[in-house]
Amino acid sequence: MIIYNERASDFLEHVYEDKIGYVLKENMLKKMNRVVAEKEFLSWERSLPEMAKIIRDADLENDPYILLEYKLPSTEKRIDFLITGHDSDNKENVLIVELKQWQRAEVAEGNGVVQTFLGNRVRETVHPSYQASSYRRYLQNFNESLHMNPSIKMNSCAYLHNYTSARTEPLLDKRYEEYTKESPIFFRFNDRELTAKIRKHVSNGKGKDIAEKIENGRIRP
Repeated sequence: MIIYNERASDFLEHVYEDKIGYVLKENMLKKMNRVVAEKEFLSWERSLPEMAKIIRDADLENDPYILLEYKLPSTEKRIDFLITGHDSDNKENVLIVELKQWQRAEVAEGNGVVQTFLGNRVRETVHPSYQASSYRRYLQNFNESLHMNPSIKMNSCAYLHNYTSARTEPLLDKRYEEYTKESPIFFRFNDRELTAKIRKHVSNGKGKDIAEKIENGRIRP
């Protein structure tokens, strides 16, 4: 289930009019009969304007589409942000962006595991690039429209808009190289690089049909 599926231009308007959190809150109640907690509402209010700046600067044409809060089938996990459209060669693309408000992290033991401050203390959790890649694979494996249409290229990355990368950055440690190569990680002050990535995948817009395939695709393994 997708909570929000709109043109990029409408997304920008909702953000600039300070409506985006309220639109998502209303959609969540309508579609999932779920009341949004204040913490989740604030996370939208803080992260989505950062993505709006990126989308604005990418100067995209012909209506790429923005999908927010896509609940993955048979799980409680939700993809924060997807953008759909065609690239300059007119090939169909989907880009998943995992959003984090982290400010620092440390290396941890375990496959794709890091430590960061969550829920009032330092906890172990998955690396953002690992998480973005796992969401992409899950979507490809369970959404029949994507699985049966290999022409739609799936891409993923992570954006930590509050995180200033250190000279020796734990999240870029060699043990995570496999994941960061598959799903690049963008930090604060990497806006231009993320803008270029989005432009590369969806510069030619026309994302409506792709967004509809994702939202209406039959769910099965």
